[in-house]
Amino acid sequence: MKLFRTFHEEELVSLRDRYRNNDLFRHWSPILCQLERKYGGKDAISLWACSEQCLIRLRQVSQHRETEIDYLLRELLQETDVTTAVTIMCIVLVRLMNAVEKGCEDENFDNEPMCIAIMSILQNNQEYKPIYDAITDIFFKLKIGFDGNPVVIQPSDPMHETLVSDDLAEEYKEQPSNMKQEELQKVLEAISKAGITVNGDLVLSKQVENEIGNVEAGGIGIQVNHYGAAGNAPMTASDKDIKAAIEELLEAKDEEGGFLLRCKKHWWAVYRVLSEYCNYPSNMTAFVAKMKELGVAEVCGNRALNYESLKKAATDVPYIAKCSPSAWDTMKDRSDNYRRQYAVAEFLMLKLGIKS
Repeated sequence: MKLFRTFHEEELVSLRDRYRNNDLFRHWSPILCQLERKYGGKDAISLWACSEQCLIRLRQVSQHRETEIDYLLRELLQETDVTTAVTIMCIVLVRLMNAVEKGCEDENFDNEPMCIAIMSILQNNQEYKPIYDAITDIFFKLKIGFDGNPVVIQPSDPMHETLVSDDLAEEYKEQPSNMKQEELQKVLEAISKAGITVNGDLVLSKQVENEIGNVEAGGIGIQVNHYGAAGNAPMTASDKDIKAAIEELLEAKDEEGGFLLRCKKHWWAVYRVLSEYCNYPSNMTAFVAKMKELGVAEVCGNRALNYESLKKAATDVPYIAKCSPSAWDTMKDRSDNYRRQYAVAEFLMLKLGIKS
């Protein structure tokens, strides 16, 4: 997949609406727009989107991420011009630097080797350095916003937070293009003519008991089960165990006497445990449908599961969003949000025998 891509106008508008909530993007946007007007460069949205692709690529490297910087720059230079490539690397640099919490500026931080690698490459090349110096100079000199107030940028770590590109990838999987929908319809019609009933939801790659076929259409798997039209698929033993564990969880109380799963966002911990350890759907839409199938999604009060709250929950706990639930205990003391997601996951893992 290319790092840099060109968007249609509707896509640019949609991305701009999403990026506008990011402090750092709002600070970068006028600078990038000014460069576009002055030098005829790439638009701000495309540059920011490309920086997200670079950050996602870096996240995929488990260790010594700084060694990937040279390869990222080389790819960018193959896909676009020098000025654009250096501009994108400057954006990546500042986004990595923004992980430093206030008051900890003099301490080492996880992203520091990547930052040093970028600065070293850009400062020690005669072609890159003037571009790097000009862009970073403009960025750090802009201290007053258009509202007349000092610019305030909240710390955020792109190596752990959910990026807009992550959401786009999820939505792409959940909302296939019209062409794929048509292909799926043809497959469903062919299956229907063959006398086989399709039960359940579209899934991405889930292995299901009693599954007799996994038909591929446009890259999306269809779960095909050999059940009669009038009946629902019987619940497997593992489903029964999971249903029972979730029902216990929904009744469980914490040390304060309130429900352990207090609000709908806490379903995110259930989603992470079941998708990570129990082969449940990692696709959020499919997961919500599965919970409804088990009869556990509808809970009184503010605790009912829905897709929107599930999707947004990770933004409250960015430091555990990309790591396994078994490792959440090291992060649980960061805030109440972390502690509660950890408590829900811990309860469920103990009930299911994932953790002893």
